[in-house]
Amino acid sequence: MAEDDGRFKFLFRQVANAYRHIPSDKLNEFWNSEIVYRVIYDFLENPENQAVYIKEGKGLLEILDSPQLIGKVQLFYIVKLNKIQVSEAKIMHELVYGDISPNPFEHMASLSQKIFQPLVDSKGTVQMWSETISKEVRDCFEVFVANVQITQGHVKGFTCLPLPSDNKTKETGQKSFSGSYAKVPDATVDSFPSIHALEGALIVWTKQIKNVLKQDPETLFQTFTNPSPMHEVAFWKAKAKNLNSIFDQLQSIKVRRVLKVLDKSKSTYNAPFAKLCKEVFHSRAEANNIIRHLRPLESWFDILENEIDFNNLANHFMPVIHLILLVWKSSAYYNTSSRLVILMREICNTLIQQATRFLNGDAIFELIEAGETQTAVKMLQTVLRIFGRFKTVYFEYKMKASVDCPDNPWSVQNNAVFIRLDTFLERCHDILDFSQTILMFSKLAKIEIGGTKGKILTTSISQVYLDFNQAVDGIRLVGKGILDLENKQFDEAFYDFRNRMKELDRRLGSVIVQGFEDASTVAGRFRLLDSFDNLITRNIIADFLEKKHASLIESIRIDFEQVQQLFNEMKDKPYIANNLPPIAGALSWCKSLRDRIQGPIEKLKSLDKKILEREDTKEVVKSYTMLMGQLADLDKENIEHWGKGIEDSSQAKLKNPLLRREVTEHTSLLFVNFDPVLVRLLREVKYFILLGLEVPATAMEIFQRAEIFRRHTGNLDLIVNMYNDIQTTLLPVERPLVKAQLDRIDKTLSQGVGEGKNKAKALNWKSNGIDIFIGETMSEVKEVSEMLQMLKGNLKAVEQSVAVWQTAPIFERGFKTASVVDIVILSTFRKKHATVSCSQLKKRDRRYIDY
Repeated sequence: MAEDDGRFKFLFRQVANAYRHIPSDKLNEFWNSEIVYRVIYDFLENPENQAVYIKEGKGLLEILDSPQLIGKVQLFYIVKLNKIQVSEAKIMHELVYGDISPNPFEHMASLSQKIFQPLVDSKGTVQMWSETISKEVRDCFEVFVANVQITQGHVKGFTCLPLPSDNKTKETGQKSFSGSYAKVPDATVDSFPSIHALEGALIVWTKQIKNVLKQDPETLFQTFTNPSPMHEVAFWKAKAKNLNSIFDQLQSIKVRRVLKVLDKSKSTYNAPFAKLCKEVFHSRAEANNIIRHLRPLESWFDILENEIDFNNLANHFMPVIHLILLVWKSSAYYNTSSRLVILMREICNTLIQQATRFLNGDAIFELIEAGETQTAVKMLQTVLRIFGRFKTVYFEYKMKASVDCPDNPWSVQNNAVFIRLDTFLERCHDILDFSQTILMFSKLAKIEIGGTKGKILTTSISQVYLDFNQAVDGIRLVGKGILDLENKQFDEAFYDFRNRMKELDRRLGSVIVQGFEDASTVAGRFRLLDSFDNLITRNIIADFLEKKHASLIESIRIDFEQVQQLFNEMKDKPYIANNLPPIAGALSWCKSLRDRIQGPIEKLKSLDKKILEREDTKEVVKSYTMLMGQLADLDKENIEHWGKGIEDSSQAKLKNPLLRREVTEHTSLLFVNFDPVLVRLLREVKYFILLGLEVPATAMEIFQRAEIFRRHTGNLDLIVNMYNDIQTTLLPVERPLVKAQLDRIDKTLSQGVGEGKNKAKALNWKSNGIDIFIGETMSEVKEVSEMLQMLKGNLKAVEQSVAVWQTAPIFERGFKTASVVDIVILSTFRKKHATVSCSQLKKRDRRYIDY
């Protein structure tokens, strides 16, 4: 169908002319493709489709519905003049086509100045039109050329001063701006079109230069929502580049020729422009100076903006503020209050941006819903701490600036510097208060109150908790962006939340007061207050509890009087637990009294500070102090009484022999000679340590060897038990059998008993050879004990073996005189009886030997 459509043939001819260097077969293949047909057909038939573009890349063509300039590749365009359906008959009048340069503005400037400018200025064109039309066309064309040049400069990032046309000059476009600083040739009025045109150009230059000069960093707050210090640096870089470009253009040959012509013609615009040029020179010096001084800060500003770990921000504050102070002291331009305020506000914007990234208002709600409200609170506290550190560093350097620069201190209003930061901090405080309130009231879900009214009060608390969750939902409905300062819905929702919390605090305070009145003991009342934890510190609840302070203090006073009476009655003979030694038991009794009175006072101090300022509280504290002093005196007295005889008695007892012998009429028994005084000393020291009391040095030295004493006494008990067992179980007839061994044992034991020649060298509890003595004695006593056990065991086995003979003897004697026949019969009977007895004996004892 495309082959029969004349519109397709026409467009193909234009494309083929534009890409003559491409072989015809490739052009035909491209044009006959399905995608080309679809795009071209839609372009021709659809009035809304205004243009198509064809791009060449690596010898291949590609059709596009929007322009894409990549590198130096040119585009071939086909554009409708109106939104119509293209007809075959009028296609030449309805479409325009041509090439798009990779740099359209350069192309347009060259086209207008090299092609159109000569046509407009030619004599033939002037003769065709009237003077009025010719002048209007030239003026409009001059404006167009000037706008193209200005736009070229904007694209390149600087201000371009458009030059009037000059038929005698071949310089065009931007090339005329790069002239040298050589001597300007003489010029006359006839060298330029007209003074009026030059003055018009001067007026345009003045407007452009004034627009650049009036640029100020404060305009960044209008251009950007919340500019950062990097915007400040970029602003001064752009302004310096702009002013340097203007300075270079003002120094070019053609501009200087224009100014010289106007000067010779006595133009009234020349003097103001000269004054404006001086302002350009001054502003250029200012911008370059500021850029030079801000360059060291640029890397620090980048760190502030891109720091990943929010906690590390505090480490960068001092270097940044210190460099700002150095810039203030050394720069001739960047040392005014307005410059400082703008820069500090931009730094605050960066910190707020970092805090918003760290906190993320949506994440706060996610943490709260996940039961990690404490994490959200810590994050908010971290932000407040970091920002507080920033303000502290600023104020420190502000004081330092007053000292280092007395003629030019940082005399700026703090509100002007931290206006947005303080607003953000206020929002953070609100969210922190909200999170902490959730943390406080979340404890209501698990609170159960006892007592006669416990069930009713617990139900009331559950209802308060339910209403609190509804109030929290009001904040949650605000949605995302609670940290956004422009989000005014949060302020309204938080105001409503605070009002509802006041009502809930009043209801909760009433419940706590009722539970307080229902509690009958001091401990019960404090347990009630402890169950509500820091909820009782909320202002409204604290006001409710303040009315019950007198009752609480009175109950504490009565309890103290009971403790005082108990102390007076039992201080001489305190109650001692069964498992405690005397001194430690007395100290433990004093400690129990101390804990009883100390607990309420500590709890009292944790309540509202106003309660400590009451007169009745001061009386109770006075009684507490006096009673604590009496208990301390009693402890000191008991410890001193116990410590008086410790050193002498304990050292004397440690010098006792390890063993002692008690000789009776029939036995000689041994006993471990570890005095009960030492046992009691070790027990006292043990409980002293558990009670956290100071132990005398001598007692502590002995206690440090407690494990050694325990091991020695245990081993000696084994030895003594075995020895005493030998002495008590050994029969007189058996003693000669083990007499040599017993003598050897007694000789060895004499070292521990202190008998005979070894009395002076007897081992005591401070001796060094105790382990050797125990080892030798243990082996000898154990050997004799095992020998005796074997002896006793063998004897018992023999007794059991022959026990059968006690009931039936092997031989029996008759009681009458027997004949020979009787003797034969009796002999047979005895043999038979002996055989039966021996068989029975073998059954009872396998060790029987048949003889």
